[in-house]
Amino acid sequence: MVDSTGNIPKPSSFVAQTRVQQRGKDADVGENIDTNPTSATPSVDSAEITPEVRDAMKMTETTHEALTVDEKKVADIKKAIAEGNYPIDTDRTAANMVALESLLTGTKD
Repeated sequence: MVDSTGNIPKPSSFVAQTRVQQRGKDADVGENIDTNPTSATPSVDSAEITPEVRDAMKMTETTHEALTVDEKKVADIKKAIAEGNYPIDTDRTAANMVALESLLTGTKD
């Protein structure tokens, strides 16, 4: 059986709707009918967080804290660069560029 939206209903709801219709009672197509007589008490869903997930959450939190930016330091560096007062170690910059290239290409110098 396919409903008006083109979905095939779950077997338990189809059986429940059929039972209600057979008893001569009116029921909406979307009405939820409990087909399990032993489920008189409402069920409560629960979940537990594993130690691994707790560790992952803690690492995420720590990483987020580490990624905070010191806005004053950034502003001071920008000002020093604009004024031409920022010291640049060209040898160190070149060595770091070569090291990065080696990491990216997998080659060693």
